[in-house]
Amino acid sequence: MHDHPRTYTTPLIKLDRISRELGLDVYAKLEYTQPTGSHKDRETLMMIQDAISRGYREIAIASTGNAAISLSFFSRINGLKCHVFARENIAGEKIELIKALGAELHLAGDSLREAFQTCIEYINQHNIYDANPGRNFKKIEGDSTISIEISYQLEEEPSHVIIPTNNGTLYVGIWLGFTKTKYRPKLIGAIAPTTKLADSIAGFSKLDEQELNKALNESKGTLIEVSDDEILNATKQLYKENIPCEPASATTLAALQKLNKNQQPDKPAVLIITGTAIRFPKTLRNILQESRA
Repeated sequence: MHDHPRTYTTPLIKLDRISRELGLDVYAKLEYTQPTGSHKDRETLMMIQDAISRGYREIAIASTGNAAISLSFFSRINGLKCHVFARENIAGEKIELIKALGAELHLAGDSLREAFQTCIEYINQHNIYDANPGRNFKKIEGDSTISIEISYQLEEEPSHVIIPTNNGTLYVGIWLGFTKTKYRPKLIGAIAPTTKLADSIAGFSKLDEQELNKALNESKGTLIEVSDDEILNATKQLYKENIPCEPASATTLAALQKLNKNQQPDKPAVLIITGTAIRFPKTLRNILQESRA
């Protein structure tokens, strides 16, 4: 197995322009600086180590893209066979990346939940390591390192931490991390169930639903739904801060803008910027064209 740290620390930066506009100190936790461009590397590194230590040679996941790309890469360099299950209408540029990284792609159904069910059946038949949300606590442990880092990067307790939310794994992991620190911010899950833009969190699949509900309750958190117009506007604003994030990440700013109208946070807010758009030329081109309009 290749030697590498269990997780990689990511920068926390202040967003000057957005902070001025909102009258609030707003910070971005740049998870897209992870090796494959998303926070999923934190989950993957934990799971790869676990799979190898338990003698597995194959690993499988159902994914909308980022987790699949991460797992495909780290499986390849650590000598594991990776199986990715995805919905049949997954974006072509994601398919190309997953295949380029040597994973075997299985297309199943028209939703993440259908791909997930097919993946579980395959895992049970072939005794493969299960890297799925809702079924592997290593994912949550990996994500918990984000909030532990925030607690020593930010001198003042944040009022709110806003998290792109689909399965709930990241939300749960960030709450777990904060329970190990002195900070107890309110956690906001930014959701976009019917989005055509924020592909990574489309559908609000809630594969970690039980843990998500528990974390929402314990953190006194809430879910805020945002529209594609709001997401596009937030994405463009983040690009002006030199943050080329994928639209799913920009749901955090869109949710904060909604929150700010209703209950002005009195302490810093932190946006979890989960993934980069740089890997996805079509997405990037569409946003940049819109930005010039």
